[in-house]
Amino acid sequence: VNVCFSYKSPGEKVFDEINLKINKGDKIGIIGQNGSGKSTLIDLLTGTIKPVSGLVLLNGIDIHQTNNEKYLYQWRNSFSLLTQNPYFLGNSILENIAFGENLNEIDLNKVYESAKKAKIYDFIESLPDKFLTNIGETGSKLSGGQAQRIGIARAIYKNKNILIMDESTSSLDENTEEELIRSLREITSEMTLIIIS
Repeated sequence: VNVCFSYKSPGEKVFDEINLKINKGDKIGIIGQNGSGKSTLIDLLTGTIKPVSGLVLLNGIDIHQTNNEKYLYQWRNSFSLLTQNPYFLGNSILENIAFGENLNEIDLNKVYESAKKAKIYDFIESLPDKFLTNIGETGSKLSGGQAQRIGIARAIYKNKNILIMDESTSSLDENTEEELIRSLREITSEMTLIIIS
């Protein structure tokens, strides 16, 4: 509500009293030039940064309210954030899709379905070690497009209520991006989806 934000002096505001309402299940696209504040808006929505003035409300409650960090952590746990350069462990594709789960607790069928929906399953199956292929530190053995699709598979696997994609399809060719967007429409029918491009 009336959010203002500035990185430098108050005279150079990135946002000046903006108001944005996102309802559960909405599909929002945010488009703009480089440096226009798209990623800053996502940082405000996710609670990574605080507005200089105004409030970021979730169900009417300020996510930065004093003495209630638990509420902010609950909020951050309710969404998947997929950035242009996803973070990867130097482990297998399987472990990177099911990020944070113990190896013996990973739902293999869910991993496979997530990979199919992210349009990366066929590539993974073509590898000699398939889902057990080590992708190297920070995903160094993957192309930019492959890394982004594995990141998308991870977001799908986590099955959060909200999916935020911050220029996460930028390394994909046009046909793959269109195919992925069509797939996302199907799998996010009840999910809130915010895409920055």
